[in-house]
Amino acid sequence: MSISVEEFYMVDQIAKNRADVHFKVRERQKVDTPLARMEYEAAGVALRENTARLRALRLARDANRSCEKTRLRNNETRRSELFRPRTGQKGNQQ
Repeated sequence: MSISVEEFYMVDQIAKNRADVHFKVRERQKVDTPLARMEYEAAGVALRENTARLRALRLARDANRSCEKTRLRNNETRRSELFRPRTGQKGNQQ
C-alpha cells in the first residue's frame, strides 16, 4: 500500500498546520502570562485589603457591643441598688 504524492503532501500540510497552531498558542501564552500574573496579584491585594477592612469593621462593631453590654449591666446594678429593700430601718421591720 503506497500513498500518492498528493496524499503525502496533504498529511504533511495537516501536520504543519497543527504545529503552527500549537506554536501560536504557546506564543500567545508567553505574551499573556505577565499580564495574567499582574491581574492575579492585583486581585489578591484587593482581597486582602477588603478582608482587612471588613475585619476592622467587625472588631469595631464587637467592641461597641461589648461597651453597650457593660453600660447596660452597670445601669441594671444601679437600679437594683436603688430599689433594693433596705434592712434595719424602722417601719420596714415586720
